[in-house]
Amino acid sequence: MNRNFFDSEIVKRGFQNFFYKQRVKGKIFEDRLTARELKVLTLIAAGFSNKQIGEKLFIGENTVKNHARNIYSKLGVDNRIKAILKAFELGYISNTVPQIG
Repeated sequence: MNRNFFDSEIVKRGFQNFFYKQRVKGKIFEDRLTARELKVLTLIAAGFSNKQIGEKLFIGENTVKNHARNIYSKLGVDNRIKAILKAFELGYISNTVPQIG
């Protein structure tokens, strides 16, 4: 007797849910920005360069670039301007960006 232990449709849906996360407004569910990414994003929105952000946060410029790439990925964008607009739309930042000191 050849009986399948798992229903193939249930297994298929399980794999799809595991590997393909749904997107809403370009943002991946359950993929929230970290506290550090929010700081980097706020400084990007304030007009600071990667080098200036690194100096303010005491991290290297390449680390800032890595954070920026993660932010872009999580927001579903590919550059700073789009990241700022999407972050504003999603409520991560307000239209009055404070200067972080």
